[in-house]
Amino acid sequence: MFAGVFLIARRVHLFRRICLSLLIPYIFLVIVATIITRTPTESPNAVLTPFVSFKEALTNDFWDFEIKANILMFIPFGFLLSMVINRLKGFPLLVGFFFSVTIEAIQYFTHRGVFETDDIITNFMGILIGFIIFVPAKMIIDDYLPL
Repeated sequence: MFAGVFLIARRVHLFRRICLSLLIPYIFLVIVATIITRTPTESPNAVLTPFVSFKEALTNDFWDFEIKANILMFIPFGFLLSMVINRLKGFPLLVGFFFSVTIEAIQYFTHRGVFETDDIITNFMGILIGFIIFVPAKMIIDDYLPL
C-alpha cells in the first residue's frame, strides 16, 4: 500500500507522500478504535447536549481522560490531512469535521458506541490543534525540503 502511494504520486513533494502514507493507516486505526472494536448494543445511544462530558470531567477522572484522549487522537489527523491537502483555507478543517461526524453517525446507526456532540467538539479541537501545528511546520518544511 505504501509503495503504491509513492508510485502514484511521483510528482508530489516527498514529505506530502510520506504524510499520505501515514494518513491512510491512521484513518484505518481511528475507525478500528472508534467503531470496529466496540461491542454492539441493543439500541442506538445519543447524547446531544453539548459539554456534558466537560462538566463530568470536573468531578470524574474517566471523563477527563476521555476528553484528552479524543483531542490527542485527532491531532495527527489535522496535521496529516493539512499536509496532504496543502491548503490553508480551512478545507482540512471542514473535511476533519465531517470525518468526525461520520464516525459518530456510524456509531449511532451500527449501535457501536454513543453519538455524542462532545466527541465531535473534542475531535474537532484535536483537528484544529493539528492544523495549527501544520502552519509553522509547513513553512519550515518548504524552507528545508524544496521540491
